Amino acid sequence: MTLHTFHDTWDTRYRQVWDACHVVKVAEATAAAGRISAPAARAALEHVQKLTAVPWTMVGCVLLRESNLNFGTYLGNGQPLNQRTTIVPIDRGPFLGPNAFYDGCVDALTLEGITGFDPANWTIDRVLYWLERLNGQGYYPNPSPYLWAGTDRYTKGKYVKDHVYDPNVVDTQLGCAAVLKILEAQGIVTFPREAVPAAVPQPQKAPTVATAPVPITAAAIKAGTPATATQFFAEAEAAVALVQKYVGMLSRLIPEPWRSIVTGALPVLDDALKIVPEIQAAHAAGGSVLNVVGAHLQAIGAQLQALSPAAATVTVSSTAAGMVVNPPPQTPG
Repeated sequence: MTLHTFHDTWDTRYRQVWDACHVVKVAEATAAAGRISAPAARAALEHVQKLTAVPWTMVGCVLLRESNLNFGTYLGNGQPLNQRTTIVPIDRGPFLGPNAFYDGCVDALTLEGITGFDPANWTIDRVLYWLERLNGQGYYPNPSPYLWAGTDRYTKGKYVKDHVYDPNVVDTQLGCAAVLKILEAQGIVTFPREAVPAAVPQPQKAPTVATAPVPITAAAIKAGTPATATQFFAEAEAAVALVQKYVGMLSRLIPEPWRSIVTGALPVLDDALKIVPEIQAAHAAGGSVLNVVGAHLQAIGAQLQALSPAAATVTVSSTAAGMVVNPPPQTPG
């Protein structure tokens, strides 16, 4: 299956649909939003955010879809934490001890290459993209019920098992977007928006003199080859995503603290790739390319310096009512 990158899809697939959609299962979505944002649940989900930089609202929506917000299950597929998983992702765990839930969340999110992104980059556009990508992009270009069920953007069609799609089955679970819409309407969270990419003037066509593509070099960018640079940018982002996925799969073989550092550094590459279109825009507008490069180098350096293994200091206890997740003690700051 072709991996659809964020830059392939973000505008027409997420921004426009999010702006236009309305929640139709309002009572159900409101109840789900209340469960996710309840103090004990939110504290546990926020600790996952501290460990992975993935927004707590996203983690809550995934756990809701996978196991009806059961903190005794693996985030990646909803199976019990105390067993090795037998469905995709297969052969993860078991996760035992007081930090089992958090260990499972870190494992599942690292496996998908989603951990460690700059919190400033979690726009609603990227939240929706990664939620769909976590579940699978098999619905593309049709609406995924994982996102849109419970809103007026979804009617029917569902994968009833791996690789088996039934166009007439209706997904009765709430989609993540329905819950996120309620959370935003209640003022519990505010999602920033993706900056619209700067328009880059297209060069006039010239006679073709060679069939080989123009290499991406400083000279090529200075000469103005936005089409080639954009193609390079998209392909490079897909390559980074592939590296993230396989490093995630192998991360259990890497001892700490190096595992956290290696997996945390990979998303920095994704941020670094933004320099290509920004150089194009700066050049087209007559601005300073050196200022763009310098700003990115400073930002990347700051991200790399900030990487450090995070330790979970949480406990999980069992009561007659079920599992209780106790968040870590707050440190004065």
